[in-house]
Amino acid sequence: MSGRARAIVIVLVTACLLVLGAAPAFAPFGRTAAEAINVTEACPNYLSLEVVTMAPDPGPHGPTVTIQAYSPPPTATSPGKLVLNRTVRVREVEPDLNPIASTPEDFFFFHGRAVLFWDAGRLAPGTEVAIGPPDVFEDPPQDQPIMKTISSRCHTPGLRLDFVRSQSTAQVLTWRVRNPNSTAVEFNAQVLSPEPIQVKLGTAPPNGEVTFQTDRVPGPNIVLLFVGGKLVNLGVAL
Repeated sequence: MSGRARAIVIVLVTACLLVLGAAPAFAPFGRTAAEAINVTEACPNYLSLEVVTMAPDPGPHGPTVTIQAYSPPPTATSPGKLVLNRTVRVREVEPDLNPIASTPEDFFFFHGRAVLFWDAGRLAPGTEVAIGPPDVFEDPPQDQPIMKTISSRCHTPGLRLDFVRSQSTAQVLTWRVRNPNSTAVEFNAQVLSPEPIQVKLGTAPPNGEVTFQTDRVPGPNIVLLFVGGKLVNLGVAL
């Protein structure tokens, strides 16, 4: 399947998942070949993104994906300055993002999130940045980079996560997310445990709250709460 055809397939599948209320934590993707990234925030001191990959041999801890960024974006006459060159580890999570296409080779089995700090230090708001895996900057490029402008308004909404008390023998735990903001906030909740990890996706209503459940894991149950790929809170159930 060509990169363009795969892009169409992923966008359609993502749209269907959104309609069914089972959307992945990121959509749509900025890259749609063997790796795909979605930039959620481009701030003066960090870049927040989510990644999927279909590495053929991911290894015991999941595959890694290298992310680069140039500012100003490379042109035919100017290479631009390399402001980010980091490797992100992508951990297997539930639910998987397959099937994306009709053959196993076209499935995305792994996705993860990361917050990367610029190698060049803080970038001025308004700076134009080109972001992608290294091969989008090759000659000829394998795909188009993601173009982002550094924002001066990088304020991640705060949420509160609480464990709802239950019996110590309960195998299903309930958690409450409270949103003090006047607008709805989408979140990802991740259980800190051996792979495969549990990921819950949800939306906290304005000035309201929502609950979700996780399966109990051995030892303390620790849930990390992310907004836009950035850790905003955590909860613990003993």
